[in-house]
Amino acid sequence: MTREQLLRVAATRAARLKQLDKQTGDAYDQVQDLRSRQEAGREIREGDRQGQHLSSQYFQRQYSLNRPVEQTRQHLDQLIAERDTLRY
Repeated sequence: MTREQLLRVAATRAARLKQLDKQTGDAYDQVQDLRSRQEAGREIREGDRQGQHLSSQYFQRQYSLNRPVEQTRQHLDQLIAERDTLRY
C-alpha cells in the first residue's frame, strides 16, 4: 500500500471509531434508561394479584420490560466488539 492509501485507511478507521464511541455511549445511556423503567415495572400494582398469585398481566409487563433491555444490551455488546476490533 502506498502512503496515501494507508492515510486514507487510517482516516476511515478513525472516523468509524469516533462514530462507534458515540453510538456506544448512546446505547449505554439507553440501557440505563430501560433498566430504570424495568426496575419501576417490578413494583406490584393494583390488579397484578389474583388471590395470592401474580396475574398474567404482571408477567406480560415484566416480559415487555425485559425484552428491550436484552435487545439493547446485545446491540451495545456488538458495538463494543466492533470498536475493540478496530482499536487493536
